[in-house]
Amino acid sequence: MSKNYKLTGIEPSAVWKYFYEISQIPRESGNNEKITRYLMDFCKEHKIEAVRDDAYNVIARVKAAPGYEQASAVLLQSHFDMVCIKDRDSKHDFSKDPIPLYAEGDIITADGTTLGADDGIGVAFMLALMADSNAPHPELECVFTADEETDMNGGVHLDYSQFRAKYYLNLDGFGFAVGSAGEMDVRIFVPHKRTDIKEGYKSLRISVGGLLGGHSGNQALDERANAIALLNRVLLAVGKISPFQMIDIKGGRAGGCMATAIAAAAEAVIAVPGEKFMEIQAEVEKMEVILRKEYDKRDPAITITLTPEKPGSDALDDEGTGKVIDLLTLLPDGLRSTNQHWEHTMGSTSNVGVVETREDVVEAAVTIRSTDTKRYYLLEQIYRLCDVLGLERELICDFPAWEYSMSDEWMEMIKELYSEYQPYILPGTGEIGFFVAKIPGLNAVSLTPSAYNCHSVNEYLSISECRYFWDRMLMLLKQMKNM
Repeated sequence: MSKNYKLTGIEPSAVWKYFYEISQIPRESGNNEKITRYLMDFCKEHKIEAVRDDAYNVIARVKAAPGYEQASAVLLQSHFDMVCIKDRDSKHDFSKDPIPLYAEGDIITADGTTLGADDGIGVAFMLALMADSNAPHPELECVFTADEETDMNGGVHLDYSQFRAKYYLNLDGFGFAVGSAGEMDVRIFVPHKRTDIKEGYKSLRISVGGLLGGHSGNQALDERANAIALLNRVLLAVGKISPFQMIDIKGGRAGGCMATAIAAAAEAVIAVPGEKFMEIQAEVEKMEVILRKEYDKRDPAITITLTPEKPGSDALDDEGTGKVIDLLTLLPDGLRSTNQHWEHTMGSTSNVGVVETREDVVEAAVTIRSTDTKRYYLLEQIYRLCDVLGLERELICDFPAWEYSMSDEWMEMIKELYSEYQPYILPGTGEIGFFVAKIPGLNAVSLTPSAYNCHSVNEYLSISECRYFWDRMLMLLKQMKNM
């Protein structure tokens, strides 16, 4: 079966036209200029009133279709930025290169990078709807938010007083969602000094790879392996055989400490006594066997390799190395609880998503999520651990959960239209909590085709599922004439 790199000949054609177009525009979080210019040019071309605020959110207003002038306005929202992760050997440059996407069978994915379906598919749905002058719908308040994947800067700084909609359709979810988790992001700093490599020590690199990775909320119930945690287990095993000096350690999405993705790769460069090399090599191979067996169903392609490195000149001091190992060993990581009210729903999770060696500190980033209030206890655990180890920490954000907010009438209408899907609570975190908290009386739902394996190079969309959600979104808006 040949690959379709232009996404042509796929229905709904307008959705895939716009999804392809935005995939040609670099839109990593923080790189907002080009994508917002595209959105503003689109609105100008279609004679749609639009503004871009200081946080790079684009807000557009589409007039009601004939006969829908008296209906309550509907707010549609998606975010245009994407998580940028690529294979280790990929040459892709997210600052300038188009996403190498293609369609094959019922799947749309990318070659060696994240697809940007989160939330490119929501943006494409909104653009296709806005461009369709024949679609029956109430007045639409269309909001494209910026930087959702990092600090939610767009959602934090959006002026919510400008909206008059009573109904809010979010297009940044997975299926039929009626609530979502809250999130807190913490950064932890392990200070260190550099010291000389000891005489007779040889340098080697331990690499953990082949993991599925994924979204730390959406994949929490899958209990996939975290490369940073696996690397630390290997280092603990090495430390029982021989003392070592840590030259470098890194894992997850380096260069920004974004911890929302489960780390799919991690590596450490260490120096060990030369006479211990063979014994350490055997121990690393043993650990690979052990860890592959532990995750043979959940993460079956784990690889752990050891390769000699050129001699380094210096390493972290012993105290710094010890605190890094202690921190990674004691930090809560992975699924912590399930939700007691909703079946098959994450209750709380903690993800050690990034570790990086900087000039005078090793920085770790953790994302905590919960669909209840357990995230505050997890945060307290991390704070107390940092106090015990004498480490500085910084709370980057505290995003609210989205609590159920729907009228019975609208809920029944949606349940009938989306009969193949059951409502559930999103394990991920979005801007929906801001909208519901800041617009009194707002009815909120998220109806979106899933971006499978999002935040990983295995991200993909189902074409048939996208068509299902597109068709029913049009039917839902049509049925809202008298609301």
